[in-house]
Amino acid sequence: MASRARRNRELRLGVLASRARRNRELRLGVLASQIRRNRELRLGILASQIRRNRELRLGILASQIRHNRKLRLGVLASQVRRNRKLRLGVLASHGGSNLQSIMDACERGRLSAEVGVVISNNSRSRALARARAAGIPAYHISGKKYPGAALLDDAIRDCLAQYDVELVLLAGYMKLLGGATLARYRGRVLNSHPALLPKFGGKGMYGSRVHQEVLKAGERVTGVTIHQVDAWYDHGATLEQCEVKVRVRDTLADLEERVKRRERRFWIETLNRIADGEIDLSSSSYRALHRNTAQLKRRRKGNPNDSYIIRRGRRRSAGGTGHQRVYRAHRGGSVYA
Repeated sequence: MASRARRNRELRLGVLASRARRNRELRLGVLASQIRRNRELRLGILASQIRRNRELRLGILASQIRHNRKLRLGVLASQVRRNRKLRLGVLASHGGSNLQSIMDACERGRLSAEVGVVISNNSRSRALARARAAGIPAYHISGKKYPGAALLDDAIRDCLAQYDVELVLLAGYMKLLGGATLARYRGRVLNSHPALLPKFGGKGMYGSRVHQEVLKAGERVTGVTIHQVDAWYDHGATLEQCEVKVRVRDTLADLEERVKRRERRFWIETLNRIADGEIDLSSSSYRALHRNTAQLKRRRKGNPNDSYIIRRGRRRSAGGTGHQRVYRAHRGGSVYA
């Protein structure tokens, strides 16, 4: 009897110990599993944070590299523009005073350009003599030497191309250019007119005739227009305009001389803006913008500096209000206001 009791007690103790071991192992397994999961979770969060921080640092670094590259490229492009001279071809019919002003500015470093060739339809024009005196190639190309409009047009185009001309200036040139030349230099042929176009422009309106009409009309302000050239007289898109005051006691000679002086300076100002990249002649939107929205604001009465202000509206951006830039010039030079 005692022996049986001992066996039963040992059996119960063995079962109890076995259960205790199983429960302890189960609790230890659950605890180990939780520890592993928590450890993996913490390691995963840490790895994710490390990846995000690394990606963020790499993104910032890549952005800085792109920004610095663009900055260096922009500086380099600016330096190239400043160091590279714009090749000009000038067409003139008579005295060539504008041509002389442009050549002088190039020689003295006031204009980052060079005159490559000069063409005149007048074999006795002073413009040809001025160019030859400066060592610049000069050619007489007219209907007398090239009978027929097509032959004349081709001769002018080929002469300009021969000297790698990039920009064609009509500085007192009395003839229309043909289609071949205009097509070759589309948007890159400029003319100056001694009035504020569209007033006092068109066929037959040149030189003293323009100033005479200005005085006859009683205008208080005249000026100079530089515009792109197309197949009609004084018709192309306006690039720049400046004002010249008409004084009460002006004679025809007084007004003509004052406009000529301003025109010579205005050519240099405008060409410098083209050479510096401020005016992009290849942009059709620029031409349309100035054709449609250029507004000349009249000078305040009594201004002693013969100054002018041009306000040019800028293209309105999506969702924006747009903006305007004011360009102010005066007799001593040009500044932005």
